[in-house]
Amino acid sequence: MAYSTMQAAFLILLLGLVTAKPALGSDCLGVNLEACADILVANNSIPTSACCQTLGQIQVLETSIGINRTCVCVQGAVAAIIPARIIANISSPVQTKCGVNLGFDITASPNGCKA
Repeated sequence: MAYSTMQAAFLILLLGLVTAKPALGSDCLGVNLEACADILVANNSIPTSACCQTLGQIQVLETSIGINRTCVCVQGAVAAIIPARIIANISSPVQTKCGVNLGFDITASPNGCKA
């Protein structure tokens, strides 16, 4: 059975969700970037309402666990469920279009957070 690229990416994404969440810790359970995956890897800077809702939920989480911990959670989620390279110049414009400011770019880079 042949899979399209999108189907294969979705399967990898689901596998990552199943295997990666426990390693991120209980603080990070609210971080799920599945709704934003196509934007972060496909250079599509027009966020869906689901992606904007996800970013809003992450912003709310940030108020309870802090910006640095939230950033670490986002990095872990990105590294675990989105194995492709993130389009670095997309995450800030997407946050702006969603009316959200997380205070950091969405990236898998270990140097992206302050702590």
